[in-house]
Amino acid sequence: TIDSLHVAAGGIIEPGANGAGKLIVGDDAILGTTAVLNFDLGTASDTIAVATDLTLDGTINITGGVGFGAGTYTIMTYSGTLTNNTLEIGTNPGGGYLYSITSDADEVFLVVNSAPTISIDASTLAYTENDAATQIDAAATSSDADGDADWNTGTLVVQMTGNNEAADELSILDNVVGSINTDGTNLQDGATVIGTLSSSEGTVTDGTALTITLNSNATNALVQEVVRAIHYRNTSNNPGTSNRTVTYTVTDASGGTSNDARVISVTAANDAPTISIDASTLAYTENDAATQIDAAAT
Repeated sequence: TIDSLHVAAGGIIEPGANGAGKLIVGDDAILGTTAVLNFDLGTASDTIAVATDLTLDGTINITGGVGFGAGTYTIMTYSGTLTNNTLEIGTNPGGGYLYSITSDADEVFLVVNSAPTISIDASTLAYTENDAATQIDAAATSSDADGDADWNTGTLVVQMTGNNEAADELSILDNVVGSINTDGTNLQDGATVIGTLSSSEGTVTDGTALTITLNSNATNALVQEVVRAIHYRNTSNNPGTSNRTVTYTVTDASGGTSNDARVISVTAANDAPTISIDASTLAYTENDAATQIDAAAT
């Protein structure tokens, strides 16, 4: 316990020595621009409790202790006014986590966020000219270890990113996977809206990205169903045959992001020529001049 805490340039604060500890400040605390906080976080974590005002600045270095993982850690409390000059994240345990500092009326938090995951079949999907819209990956997986709530305001973006052409089309087919369907720019599970589509009915062409902004009704299970509901087709009778690439990117509410892609091979088909002659009977009378058989033949 100390009366007040003013950390000047280059000053270092460690609430615990080689373990978790609590520093109690009886008055205000001011962290300078180059102040350094060294915190152990885990099942037991370092904290600083400030009785009055807190000025936040400098850098926090994080050491992961026993039980460290994704979650929200209270690193400081205060009872007065917070002046937030931004506490930067310094060294940390990594682990693929996204680290950020947030605060409310009387606490400062360090949020450790797990990036969402997505996995798309790595084999090449075969598509032949004039095939119906084809599901890109019926067994794709996607998840966020931080839970369903982390999808709220997150996004799923699907886009042709290699050798795309105007006739290439990505779409969401209704009720092919679970009850996922579209209604205008609404993405739905049955009648429940789980997100907003950047393009009506979830259909885009060429290299246009389909962006799905999710809401609080989205869950891990439903996001995975949406990933599986994406279909590809080409509407041309003369498609290019270069392999296409479709890229999926998932981003959660905390900014964690992951992506994966699938290659699609496109095979052109030989279209037989067509001819259409008038099916009615042509009348011809003896000595008539040469008569055109079908002026409207195609």
